[in-house]
Amino acid sequence: MSRSGYYAHRSTAPSTKRLQEQTHVKVAFAASGASYGSRRVMHALREQGLRIGRYRVRTLMREAGLRTSWKRKFISTTDSRHTLPLPENMLDRQFDVVEPNRAWVSDITYTRTAQGWLYLAVVLDLRSRKVVG
Repeated sequence: MSRSGYYAHRSTAPSTKRLQEQTHVKVAFAASGASYGSRRVMHALREQGLRIGRYRVRTLMREAGLRTSWKRKFISTTDSRHTLPLPENMLDRQFDVVEPNRAWVSDITYTRTAQGWLYLAVVLDLRSRKVVG
């Protein structure tokens, strides 16, 4: 290839097919929340009926500057080394209870959803193992 042919090719405007492919790749990437790589973008485009290969998608993503953003791992922020008063341990690890409604235990967990964090707290009766609240 001649030098003038190379520079002439570089200065030409992109084809309409290329612009359409770039648009579809950008839309599929944005719809994923910037978390899809070239393989998943390719599968998303094929579900829409577009026949486009993974390496073509990878090239278009690279040219458009589309890079996946990794979600940070959840880090617990509980501070157990505080000087606040603690309640007395009434149960003292005696988990075999003879009467119902004499000892309750509870736990809390966090669940990430699309709307944000949800907190789930459960209170169990130790004798019947039923949810009290």
